[in-house]
Amino acid sequence: GHLRLTGSVVVQEKPHTIQCRGRTFTVLPAASPYSRTGGRDMQGVTVTLPHGATVVDISDPDFEEICSHVIAPHGWHACILSCRNAKANTWPAYSTPTYGAAGTCYSEHWIWMWPVSDSPLPTSFKFTNNSAR
Repeated sequence: GHLRLTGSVVVQEKPHTIQCRGRTFTVLPAASPYSRTGGRDMQGVTVTLPHGATVVDISDPDFEEICSHVIAPHGWHACILSCRNAKANTWPAYSTPTYGAAGTCYSEHWIWMWPVSDSPLPTSFKFTNNSAR
């Protein structure tokens, strides 16, 4: 279906974040949403989510808007951004403007980011690809 934008996307004063529908989005490790370069710095990096943070889930009711206003227009110093599909227990990946069709699914099950534990809500992830976040 079509998505009708009812709000606006605002760049927060806090560096390396984008706000959409009253929520704050960022990547780990922190990177500028305005970077148009796919970084080569993530191979072997483990990140831990701050308390209260979650990985964006594709079942989020605002996911289409997140794709079109947070992922598609922003490079985040990455080619691919990892998301979650809790229903299928997979980690889909979405292209940024630095690689492929921005804001579209690059892979239904991204194999370059792995949860560090078997927890249903993991908080640490290890990357095995240079340019993902």
